[in-house]
Amino acid sequence: MIYNITLYLPLCICFLGLMYRIFRWFSISIGPDVEGESAVSRLRSAGKTMLRFFFSRRILNLLKIFFVDILLQARLFQTSKIRWLFHIILFLGFILLVFMHAMDDQITRVLFSDYESTLNPFMFLRNLSGILVLAGVLFFALRRIRQKPFQKATNRSDLAAILILSSILISGFLLEAVQIFSSPIFDEMVLEYMGTDDPEETAPLQSYWAKEYGVVFPEAVDMIQPERISAGKMIHEESCAVCHSIPTSAFVSYPISISMRSFAKTLNSIRADIWLRYFHFIICFIGLAYLPFSKFFHMISIPLNLMIRTGKFQPEEDDPNRAVKRSIGMDACTHCGLCSLHCSVMPIYLVTANPNVLPSEKLLSVKKIAYGKQPDQIGWAAVSDGSFACTDCFRCTQVCPSGIHLHDLWLASKKELKAKDHGKPDQWIRERSASQWEALFEKYSISDIAGPEDHLFRNMAPETFSACVQCTVCANVCPVVSVPGDLSAPEITPQQVMNLLRLDMKDLALGSRMVWDCMTCYQCQEHCPQGIRVTDILYELRNIGADRLKKVRLVESAAPKKAAGLDCASKGNME
Repeated sequence: MIYNITLYLPLCICFLGLMYRIFRWFSISIGPDVEGESAVSRLRSAGKTMLRFFFSRRILNLLKIFFVDILLQARLFQTSKIRWLFHIILFLGFILLVFMHAMDDQITRVLFSDYESTLNPFMFLRNLSGILVLAGVLFFALRRIRQKPFQKATNRSDLAAILILSSILISGFLLEAVQIFSSPIFDEMVLEYMGTDDPEETAPLQSYWAKEYGVVFPEAVDMIQPERISAGKMIHEESCAVCHSIPTSAFVSYPISISMRSFAKTLNSIRADIWLRYFHFIICFIGLAYLPFSKFFHMISIPLNLMIRTGKFQPEEDDPNRAVKRSIGMDACTHCGLCSLHCSVMPIYLVTANPNVLPSEKLLSVKKIAYGKQPDQIGWAAVSDGSFACTDCFRCTQVCPSGIHLHDLWLASKKELKAKDHGKPDQWIRERSASQWEALFEKYSISDIAGPEDHLFRNMAPETFSACVQCTVCANVCPVVSVPGDLSAPEITPQQVMNLLRLDMKDLALGSRMVWDCMTCYQCQEHCPQGIRVTDILYELRNIGADRLKKVRLVESAAPKKAAGLDCASKGNME
């Protein structure tokens, strides 16, 4: 009764959690192109797509994906052979444990009529499955510890999943080890199958089991007399052999049992087997209840994401299910870090230490925003910097073993950032002219704020740009100047920016669109007859301007709140 209650409770939590996760697939929005779509319309569209798919030839492609990408994990094999090997080991061990151990009454006993958990090869397979899963967990844990990008990709949920799974495996091995030498279990077995607890009748069997099976009894047992051992063997073959094999095949549990023999009597006296069984079941039930809220959910989201992707590299722009696919894709991310290792802008993270540059971490931020966890202004700036640092090289999508359309998520999130006024500085700069930005810098005293971004003016001698003779060579070779655009003096040419610096009009130079339109092609710098590092100066001006633009926006965003507070205070005084 207690077992059923403790089982049904986590089952209910697991079921409700799964329903909640699935409901969120149809309710959240990522990108302005899917805003306004109701959960009902998304569910209806997904249902129609599934019906059309299952009654078409594309079902064969789905079967191919199931066997090649899900069971054999071909995408991971192409990326990393060693990771593929340990992933297969972990996957195989976990499947065997679930279907042949946790569900042995429902599956194993049906497939094998003579099944008993204490018989071979089932003991051996159970130990093999456990050690495979433990080896896989250990490999991936060490991999994250040794490689720095993965430390950023590891969160508390990941650590909790590893702790729960490790606790299940270790408690399982310990439980089996204690059961091997448990004399109370032996007494219960003898009473049930022999129908007697007479010491004289069971003494030969005790001697045989003490010698062959490693059972430790409270009193000393004779394991020397051949006649006694032979009599015990006969009783064993009549009553016990059909259900019990010698436990040496449990190549993990049996050595542990031997190592614990010195204090086995104490463990037997406190019924350690019962306490370990309770702990093992409870931790398994916790893992079951935690499944929808942890990495365990990837057992559902990854196969589903691979199947709905149907082998396509690019998502269809007119796909009516793109909102649902984005949500499932976010849940399919295991934070393995492969996308970060292959990211073309990884050097930016090494310099800025902004974790949102890393695809795996950026996806976490995008997911939090989609679920309504809005960051503060500094957090928005970090997400924006990380998102717009992306060069759309699509490497992350190509190497993702879970088949996530990461570049589609990045494009959608960038559009959403722009819609929420969290775009790039080179977009902000077009909101005002250079003189207007200069006035804002002066108004908020932004130019007086000293910081590491001001190294251009503090560490570079004025002679660096004062040598400019306004010969316009840089303007003649500049590809930005040669393209007609919405530019107006003094923002049109690089030499005019140099002239602003010579005149100590650095704030006006910072707001110049020439600084932000520069393509860093280095044509001006290579052709400058004076040897001025024009491109380097423009690039440094851009970095300084980006920092100051962020400060202006922070001040402006705080201004309405401050004004609202003053209004409330004035009303209170009037009352």
